[in-house]
Amino acid sequence: MPRSRGTIPKPRAKRSAPVGAPPTPAPVTAPGPARVGDLAPAPFNPRTISDARLISLERAMRKFGDLSGLVFNRRTKRMVGGHQRTKNLPADAPIVITHRLEAPDAQGTVALGYVDANGERWTYREVDWDDATEKAANIAANEHGGEWDMPMLTELIADLDAHGFDVTLSGFDDEALRKMFATPAGSAGSNSVAQSLGDVQFQIVVSCSDEHAQAALCADLEAKGFKCRLLAL
Repeated sequence: MPRSRGTIPKPRAKRSAPVGAPPTPAPVTAPGPARVGDLAPAPFNPRTISDARLISLERAMRKFGDLSGLVFNRRTKRMVGGHQRTKNLPADAPIVITHRLEAPDAQGTVALGYVDANGERWTYREVDWDDATEKAANIAANEHGGEWDMPMLTELIADLDAHGFDVTLSGFDDEALRKMFATPAGSAGSNSVAQSLGDVQFQIVVSCSDEHAQAALCADLEAKGFKCRLLAL
């Protein structure tokens, strides 16, 4: 039936999105970085690294490859990295392999993929390493996260050193290793790692009331020329 002259049509009601539907993704307005050199560092990043530690990191990257995700050693059937991450992932989350290598590459990689958990993908990598390489990589993967079980750590590094493995690939420099294996003067059974790295280091452990007092004391001592390392025990 034709509409009578002068009648204004009613606007169509907007169709509402179903309850619980994901929001419409915003359109991408600009391409992402094409090269590593295009990645701008964050000016507020509080992490710094010395030239010596940067060289140590480069050597570890060339030796072990990427340790940031979930890393599994196919030879020993053990995880190398990602122990804490897996505690927050569903036990039934599937592992999807996207690339298999016919032979291990220079870093020992034999497969690459991801863990599919709740719609998110978490990097997964399989390697083929001997026991010593696995232990050193495990230390390197954990060097910047969590707290150390010091007796277990020193025993592990001493075992690697006894088998001729370059323990500095773990991420600890010579000074850190000297401190780790320092023994009181006159005590028996000094460790070979400490002997190979120089004289015993003498230290004072000070307990602070909170992290602010700890930071203030550290800054004061460093201003006086002392080398300090902050610990939370």
